[in-house]
Amino acid sequence: MRCPACQQPTFETAVECACGFSLPALDRLLSMPPMLAPGLNDGLGALTRSERRQVMTEIARLERSFPQAGFSVVLASAPAEIGLSLYAFWLFNRTGIASAVERGGANRHVLMVIDPHAGHAACMIGYGLEPFLGEAELANALHAAGQHLGEARLGQGISAFLAEVGCLLNDCVESLESTYGLGSFEYQGLAHLIESEQESAVAY
Repeated sequence: MRCPACQQPTFETAVECACGFSLPALDRLLSMPPMLAPGLNDGLGALTRSERRQVMTEIARLERSFPQAGFSVVLASAPAEIGLSLYAFWLFNRTGIASAVERGGANRHVLMVIDPHAGHAACMIGYGLEPFLGEAELANALHAAGQHLGEARLGQGISAFLAEVGCLLNDCVESLESTYGLGSFEYQGLAHLIESEQESAVAY
């Protein structure tokens, strides 16, 4: 994995990066994490009612199409001294969005965090999706969202990001079907074939 602070390669089991970053250090800075449920979390009330319905519909559609994965969107103001990427990393690991049993390669969650005041977004993916969703592809998905977020079109930005992630996952499914001759939902059993202990954070 890469350290979310300095972006240098490090071991997932490392207690602290060589740059001094650690998750407990973030805990000391940010105190008690909020309890968030999987799905849409708009504690700021930044989305309209119709936008909330649309986002929840799109998340539900993705989870029907890719039942091995989970998808969450959080709208929150990141502390200025932390930055959005580190804040997304902290939320991903500390808020209960992914269940306690979803550890290591079993964690296939996608988290998008938006700071609506800054017009920026970041995303985190679980270790289990790292072999399938690369940093460049996720950056492109965030870029598609950023074109809307910069003009305060939050709902459209979220939709653009989710649509891009859906296309990326669909491409993965088609590739696995072609390579292994599997049906659409059989690729979930391939998780044990890919030894991955990585987690990725990307920010736009």
